[in-house]
Amino acid sequence: MDIIKTKKITFAIFSILSLALLFGLAKTIVNYPKIAKIELGNIIGTLETETPPQNYTVDLVNDATFDYELIGYRADTVGANASVIVKKNNEEYVVQVGDLLENKYRLLSVSKNKVIFDYSGKVFELENLVGK
Repeated sequence: MDIIKTKKITFAIFSILSLALLFGLAKTIVNYPKIAKIELGNIIGTLETETPPQNYTVDLVNDATFDYELIGYRADTVGANASVIVKKNNEEYVVQVGDLLENKYRLLSVSKNKVIFDYSGKVFELENLVGK
């Protein structure tokens, strides 16, 4: 007799659990999120604007001095991947064309003869003596 009662109790417990799981599944299906369609419109052509990097400072300093030593460079025929290695006070910096050196000096161009930096309209040219 005890076995039959145990079977009935076990069956009741599993039935209740199954009903609870089915109820949870039905609730999930009903509350499924509605995804709205997003229309972006037409994009005509490209608009290129030059925006300074986030760490760009526009502070104008009249007494800017450029006392860096050029210790290495990588020139590219296209100019997009050119970079230099400069040194100041035992610190070395690697700068690519278009990037800022110490948030001040923008590297404009790199060639086998000279390297050009710009700061607030002031142009600093370094003669490239690396490898000569």
